[in-house]
Order: sequence, then structure tokens, then C-alpha cells
Amino acid sequence: MKARGLWLFVAGVTLLKGAVALLFFRDVRIWEDAEAAVNLLKTGTLSYPSYGVIDHTGQFPMYAGLVALFYAVFGLHPRAVIGLNLLLGAASAWVLYLLFQQAFDRLEMPESWRRHRDAVVAMGVCAFALHPAISYYAIINLHPFPLDALMLYVTLLYVYRATGDAAGSRPDVALGVSLGLALLTRTTLGVAMIPFIVMTQRSAGLLATARRSAVVIGIALAVGTPWLIRNYEADHIVGYKSGAAEFLWRGALPTSDGGGTLTNGAPYQSVLTDTDLGELAHLDVRGQDHWFMKRYTDEVREDPLRTLGLYGRKLENFFWFRNGIGSDYESSARRWLPVYELMYAAVLCGALLSLVWLGRSSFPLWSVIVSLGFLQSIFYVETRHRMIIEPLLAFLATVPVPAAFERGREWLRVGPDASG
Repeated sequence: MKARGLWLFVAGVTLLKGAVALLFFRDVRIWEDAEAAVNLLKTGTLSYPSYGVIDHTGQFPMYAGLVALFYAVFGLHPRAVIGLNLLLGAASAWVLYLLFQQAFDRLEMPESWRRHRDAVVAMGVCAFALHPAISYYAIINLHPFPLDALMLYVTLLYVYRATGDAAGSRPDVALGVSLGLALLTRTTLGVAMIPFIVMTQRSAGLLATARRSAVVIGIALAVGTPWLIRNYEADHIVGYKSGAAEFLWRGALPTSDGGGTLTNGAPYQSVLTDTDLGELAHLDVRGQDHWFMKRYTDEVREDPLRTLGLYGRKLENFFWFRNGIGSDYESSARRWLPVYELMYAAVLCGALLSLVWLGRSSFPLWSVIVSLGFLQSIFYVETRHRMIIEPLLAFLATVPVPAAFERGREWLRVGPDASG
């Protein structure tokens, strides 16, 4: 597929998603970031109520800031923000197009495969544009996921540029800025630095890797410093956001599988008693963090093996599917889950099989995929946490496909003996 045809296809799919959202989805799910954006417009402060107190540090600033800007220009119309999500998705398609080109050129493969570069890249972009779960999530949720995905792909693109043949100080600066913005979007996106370390160490050695990594991370921290200072002044929080302790506690509840709901389908907050809620209401944001951290450490001390087993279950849920997936969505959406599960199974198997052909040259992408799973499983795991890396899996799975298809077509045309 030519580049022009690919972008006409992506534009058409984006418009189709917008039409589907307008015609068939009257309601959208408004998450905390979007509500914090409304408070930003009304009070001038990015904030959200948390267990009876106003939390000024419970959300990352990037998506909430974009939604607030959207509201300021177009008015408080939540359904219209779906248009913002779709634009972020289209931008992700463009970035993935550039990223897949860079990644393909670094892969070690038979020379006969390289003439299929455009086809592999186009297939990877189309897989993202047509991804059923990513598309569905974007058109029914005012949630940072579309921006999370975009910032991961942007940072990975700059990782590849900074480790290419023309690497120098300028790509390192660009990578540092993109990493800084990614951390302001979601701190787990910092795993994008791992392939930078892998590729730089391989080509330049340990000392150069340490020096360049220090520069990139220093720039990233400088980008986030104003926000870090703001958080400390607002809620005495040291970090990009409050709530990490609650995420740890949520993912360690013995009556859950490490997600946002208990095994009986109830929300995780249902385990909090009236006494617990009363205690939380009398604490400030920092005090609430300490309260949840104590609950988490109590769970770990009470049964360390159970916590370790639950971590393993969260890893399984990240790379596969948790029980009760989609229980909080409409039955019409749940009917499509087997299709999504089958598609993901095929992509995962294809990506794993590609290791046979691509070997260690695929490790930079795999390092992001695997490390994000291990890091996210420390906290809690929902399917959306994995969806962000599924386009990378799809790309790895499609690398051998055009060459295999061509070989099969030749075999059918001339027979097995002639094709060798």
C-alpha cells in the first residue's frame, strides 16, 4: 500500500469511528482526568475529590490539560472530546508509521524480506487503526489512554532516532523532552528508556550508555520539575502524582485478581468500611497515601506468598485476559470479546514465533513489552494497560507475513520442486 493510500485509509477509518460514536454511543464514561479538567476551568486548579478531601495531585497534567483546553475552546461537551481521542489516535498511526520504519531497518532478517518493508509497515499501521478494543475504548471513554499510547510511541520513535547512524546530541535532547512529557502523561511510560539503554550499550559500550542516559534522564526530569514543585507545594507529594499507594493496595487485595474489581464483580472500594472512609476523610492527601501504604504492607506481611501469587496472576492477566473482562460494559460489547481474544491470541503467537526469525534484533521492542508488563503488575492490571503494546506485538507478528505469502503464492504457481 502506497503512503498516500495508507493515510486516506487511516483518515477514512478515523471518520468512520467518529460517525459510529455519534450515531450509536449516546453516553460516554467520564473518568477522573476529565472531571479534573472541568475543575481546572472553574477554579483554576487541577483537582478532584478523593475520599472526602480535594486532591490536587491525583491526576497527571497532560490529558487533563488537553481536555481543559478543548472545553475552553468548544464548551463543556463531553461527547465532543471523543473527537480529541480520535485525533490522538490518528496521530499515533502517523508516529507508528515512522516508528515501524525505523524498527524494521534495525531488524536482522533475510535480505529477501527487506523489499517488503512498506507492506509490513502498512500492515502494522492498519492493525492499529482497526484494533477493535483500542477503537472501542477511545469512543466511549474520556480517559487518557489515547494520549498514553501516543506518548509511548513518540518516545520510542525518538529512542530509535537517538540510537541510529546519525545519533548525536540533538536526538538525545529530543528524546529527553519526549521522555519528560511521557512521564507527565503516565510514569510507567518510562519503560521506553530501556530499549535506548539496550541499543546504546550494544553499539557504544557501558560508559557511553551511562553518560548519554544521564543526559536524557536529566532533561526529562528538568521538563517535569515545575510539575514536581507544584505537587509538593499543593499536597506535599514527592512525585508526579499521588495515589501510588492506593494502586499498590488495590492490586494486592486478597478478594481480587489484581484489577479494579473484586472476584465477585464488586468495585474494589467496597472493601472499605464506614470506619475506613471516616478515617480517610480526616486525612490530607499525603496522609491518605500513608494510610493506603500501611494497608498494603499489612497485606504483604500477613501472607507474602499470597501477594507473590497475586503478582503472578497479574502478570498472566497482563499478557492474557483476566476473568470477568468486560463485565462493566454493555452486553453488546461483551459479545465481541471472543473475536478480540482470538485476534490477540493470533498476534501474540505470531510475535513469539517471530523471535525464531528475528532473534536478538527484536529485543529492543520486546524489552518495552515485557518490562511494562512486569512494572504494571506491581500495581494493578486492567486490559487497557496491555492494549498500549499490542500494536508493537502486531508489528513483530507481521514482519514475516508478506515474504511467507509471496513464497506460498510462488509454491502454488510453480510447485514445490521448482520453488526449492
